[in-house]
Amino acid sequence: MVKRLIIIIFLFFITPQLEYTVYGQVTQVTQNKSAPLSYNSVITIEPTAFPGKLVWTHGASRYVAAGAKPPYNHAELLVGPQTNLDQQVGYQFFILQPVGNSTSIGPIDYGDDVEILSPAGSYGDLGLAGLYVPMKKWWVNDGHNTGPGITSARQNQATIYDIIVSDPNYPQTKDSSQIFKIMSTTNCEGHVYPNDPIYFVSQGPRDCKNRRLWCTTGSRIGSEFCEILVSPATSKQIIDQSIFKIKTVDNTALSPEAQALYNLAQGGVLPPTGDSSFTFIPAVYGGKNICYNAQWKIQAAGKGSVSFSARAKSDICVTLSSQSRTMPGAMYQIIIGENNNTKTTIRKDPKQLPIFEVTKIKNPKVMITGGLGDTSGTSKGDGTTWDDYWIKYESGTITLGKSSTIDKNVVLTWSEKNSNNQIQYVGFGGNQSLVEFRDITFSDVYSILNVPKGFDDAGNDAPASAIAVGSNQNGTIETWMIGKNDGAIYRYEQNSLAANAWTKLQMKDASGQVIPTFMSITLSSDGIAGAVSTIGTPYIFDPVSNSLHEIPARNASGLKLSKLAIGNNNSIWGIEQNSGDLYQLIKNKPVKMADGNVTINVNEWELRLKNCLDVAAGIDNTVIAITKNNQVSNYSNQKWTIMPNIKLTTIAVGSKNIIWGTYHHGTVFEIWQCNGNTWKKALGDDGQEALGFDAIDANAAGTVFANDDDGDLYNNGDSGVAIDTSSTGQPAADGITDVKIQTTSTVKSKRALAKQEGKLPTEKKRIKKRVRKKIKRTGNTIMQTPTKLP
Repeated sequence: MVKRLIIIIFLFFITPQLEYTVYGQVTQVTQNKSAPLSYNSVITIEPTAFPGKLVWTHGASRYVAAGAKPPYNHAELLVGPQTNLDQQVGYQFFILQPVGNSTSIGPIDYGDDVEILSPAGSYGDLGLAGLYVPMKKWWVNDGHNTGPGITSARQNQATIYDIIVSDPNYPQTKDSSQIFKIMSTTNCEGHVYPNDPIYFVSQGPRDCKNRRLWCTTGSRIGSEFCEILVSPATSKQIIDQSIFKIKTVDNTALSPEAQALYNLAQGGVLPPTGDSSFTFIPAVYGGKNICYNAQWKIQAAGKGSVSFSARAKSDICVTLSSQSRTMPGAMYQIIIGENNNTKTTIRKDPKQLPIFEVTKIKNPKVMITGGLGDTSGTSKGDGTTWDDYWIKYESGTITLGKSSTIDKNVVLTWSEKNSNNQIQYVGFGGNQSLVEFRDITFSDVYSILNVPKGFDDAGNDAPASAIAVGSNQNGTIETWMIGKNDGAIYRYEQNSLAANAWTKLQMKDASGQVIPTFMSITLSSDGIAGAVSTIGTPYIFDPVSNSLHEIPARNASGLKLSKLAIGNNNSIWGIEQNSGDLYQLIKNKPVKMADGNVTINVNEWELRLKNCLDVAAGIDNTVIAITKNNQVSNYSNQKWTIMPNIKLTTIAVGSKNIIWGTYHHGTVFEIWQCNGNTWKKALGDDGQEALGFDAIDANAAGTVFANDDDGDLYNNGDSGVAIDTSSTGQPAADGITDVKIQTTSTVKSKRALAKQEGKLPTEKKRIKKRVRKKIKRTGNTIMQTPTKLP
């Protein structure tokens, strides 16, 4: 007796702790395990009858609710080999959740009622590009293979049921059809551990209650796949094929797609909330899709830049939009490496053809090159290495570069004259393959401002988007601007001594209808003013009636202009806003009537040049145009001559010897001046290059006004032009009216005199000390890094 007691005590100390549970004739011995399964963790489900196969969420179900219309948005379950493409991207992930959407993360016990969630699945047979948001929930359908047009030997069998996967708000996901009980196959109690053999038992209503889930042998899509059904355990097939194992997921061995989907399943949050990184997963977000985030926006509407690193095989998609969603017509979609990395495109509507595209053959550097620093364009872009990118938008110009530094290594520049100044939001996405983004950073478009020598602050409070300078009929200076914020026209009051010398004008047409906004203005040096409304209608200003009159022309109805330039009464030019075609207005053109016997004189716009960015005309018939490749051409004797060694973005012409221009590349805004033959960069007071002007205009007196990229205005001179024909009473021999320049030495405005006498500060200090700041945001933190002047 004593020996037996010693042996028992000895065994008590040396035997591993076991749990013995006896239920009738079934005895289960379970060794203690350290980590039971927990609610809301990511799992996979394996049927023991089919080793190596997993349950996964398959494409759209044939189930159709009564009266439902496509798309039905229901999925179903299948069992298949782990080599199946859908499982490789993560459709085999599931989440067990306590009934009632509890947030419990505690252990799961045998006998617990659970709900089963599917984070993602595919649409179509074995296809990609599914989108299941929010997570879908399993439920038991009261029938099998039901639905219009479906026939089956087992159709409408009352004892066989399908598993449907639907939105959590679907009625059957709330009426107990979605509840399943986890039961032990060997009558165990306590916690459920990974790889334990278990039954899923339906707790649904009607006669599907307490019936097991089981796997068929074969499926309509192939013998290697199985369906999941619910029916009474009355046959050996059902008994043998109703045992499952719940497995935890080794997230270190997942494909990039599955890893991203696993992370999504853990957090269950869409759209993305990460500020500086994002992974586009077609399985989650759907093919050809874009995602937006409240933090993804440029600093100011109409201009800004974003830099990021990306890794993909194809279709790196970035959208610039006026709202935090896709806005066809009010957006630009840039796809780098579209169509298997064979081209890069820009669209204004994702469903329409590109408005711009460049192929890999023409420009390999603008494709996915597949590695940091690899800008040769020779790499295949296999999606395993990262590239640095930046995209900048400003006043209709999109610039793409491949560098971690904005404005370095430009690979693409594209411009649209009729630009969208409300662009502010950025979206990231892709097409049918994984795209990874990181280091997403937004910056303000900034430039160094170094004002040209002799320029003063022009005293405008409202920022300007366009400027025009000429002379009125009295020979004194006339200057207008378009407000950057409201699109209205403002007039420069040259005799005003106020700090703000600009007065807002209420422009009306000949019928008295107010025209509120404009996209172009022009003032000639012989007293003619014109403007183009935002709908593209060109007008001439009548100072007598103080109203705008639409320019009459036989073909006017077919043209919508974006730019109007007037040099004199017989030199009127316009750029068509969609095509960029440049037209000249020909007055009193003789045209024969249809019968050929009567000739009448009409005005008509005649095509002079294609693909133009800008045009300017002087009082002496000098006309200079800029084409979309920034080439500068002079029009003389009805032909164009390219001006060598110069590229410009905007142009201003007072006369053949008074020509100014600006050239925008990156964040550098150069200012150029031409004396008729030679171009040279303008210099500031410090002898360095003058920089920072968006647009510029000049009159024949040499007065120049310009606005910087903030809309601040500056001017050099305050003179107008007086017409003088008293010497001969006739125009000069070349057909151009003789011009006498009124200089500031003879005619000075009150404002010019006040500046000269020091009564009106020129704010030189503010001009010279101006510093642009680059706004760099990471997460919710804003850091301001001043950029010093050169």
